[in-house]
Amino acid sequence: MIEQQLAEFFRADDAIRDRVAVRIYPGRAPQGVQGEVIILTEITSTPTYTIDLEAGVHEKIVQVDCYAATAKAAYELSELIRTRLSGYRGDIGTTTPAYAESCRIISSGQETEQPSDASDRWIHRRRFDFALFVQASVPSF
Repeated sequence: MIEQQLAEFFRADDAIRDRVAVRIYPGRAPQGVQGEVIILTEITSTPTYTIDLEAGVHEKIVQVDCYAATAKAAYELSELIRTRLSGYRGDIGTTTPAYAESCRIISSGQETEQPSDASDRWIHRRRFDFALFVQASVPSF
């Protein structure tokens, strides 16, 4: 669910939307998508506990991949993501918003992917792993 909420959060930002339009996908992009793309993947979701039950906050690790045709374009797109999300506190998403108590970068990096055909069009990727503390309901017994 956090992937959908983040997709809505990023689509609400004019600068990000101007770069990728609707090409923000949870998990993977559909085959044949062209242009700059953002892929969102929830890596882990770990509840936080008090001495006797869940505290109502989950730590979610989310990987955000920014793909582009050039290293510079991938970097510029990733900077839009970084400045929008790093240090953010507040609602994420519009359909079913989640409240993020904090958001921080825990790692980042870049990578290039060799073309699968005989072309010279490499794919450039910048990645951020964000740790978000997101409010969650507490189970009742």
